[in-house]
This record gives sequence, C-alpha cells and structure tokens, in this order.
Amino acid sequence: MWLLGVSQVVESKNGDWKVGDVLEHNATKWQDYNVLDTAALARARRLDQNSGLPLSTALGVLGMPGTNFFFFVSLDKNRLLTESILHLICKKV
Repeated sequence: MWLLGVSQVVESKNGDWKVGDVLEHNATKWQDYNVLDTAALARARRLDQNSGLPLSTALGVLGMPGTNFFFFVSLDKNRLLTESILHLICKKV
C-alpha cells in the first residue's frame, strides 16, 4: 500500500537531495526505510525544517481521518450522506 509520508534522507545518490533533507511524498510504504527512484523524487516536495511547524503538518492539519472526510464531503454533492455521518458522529460524542 502506498501512503503519503514525510521522510528524511539517510543516503542519497541524487545530487538534488542530500543526507538530512526532509521531504513529503506519496511513494512511501509502511516500513522503516524506502528507496525512491528519480520519478518519485520528482514528485517529492522538500520541507523547511526551520518553519517552526511540526513536520506532521505537511500531511495535513486534519490528520488522515479528517482529510479522508474532507475529500468525501467534496464528492457528496447533495450533502445527504455527509449530514447522516455527522449526525452519527455527534451522537457518539
């Protein structure tokens, strides 16, 4: 399964990426280390480690469940399912 992830370069044979660089990309897997090819690196975004924000914000401030729900809401044109889901969520709280 491919995931959106934040990674730190520990070894590089690519001149554009040096050891210590932090990047956000959608070519990560659920494992400790990944090897990214040139195509995957071309889609990667270098993160500013001095921004003062946690690196996790690169994945979205809503988190994975919130991001999925936001995407679902954008597809639900009639808002019928969205209202039903929100009603169920609010009842659980």
